[in-house]
Amino acid sequence: MLSCSDKDANTAEERALTFAQNYFNLRYKQSLTLCTENAKKWIVFRATNITQEDVDVINAQTDTAECEIDDVELNDDETTADVKMTIKNVLVCDSIGKRGSIKEKIKKTLRMKKVSGNWYVDTECPI
Repeated sequence: MLSCSDKDANTAEERALTFAQNYFNLRYKQSLTLCTENAKKWIVFRATNITQEDVDVINAQTDTAECEIDDVELNDDETTADVKMTIKNVLVCDSIGKRGSIKEKIKKTLRMKKVSGNWYVDTECPI
């Protein structure tokens, strides 16, 4: 589990947090710079399925989505990590054609992958 340096853990943690703050506040363009090529298709998929009604739900909120890191697990391969987090005030869109709603709190785990010395979000499915 823990086989990398604390510096690696902090870098994975920092990049996951920056990604999450952008992604869960609908700043998809910024989040694209923090993910692997494999993950980009899922960010684009999410972005293209956000409707004006979803944006209106977000704009009606007084608070933005807030992300907090709960735990970082560096894997034995030294090139992947799992970052567990809590996201508050988050837009949840679970049905196509239905307006999203704000959820008070959700838990997510982001898989991070180290590529050329930098950590990126890597996913095989929608976040």
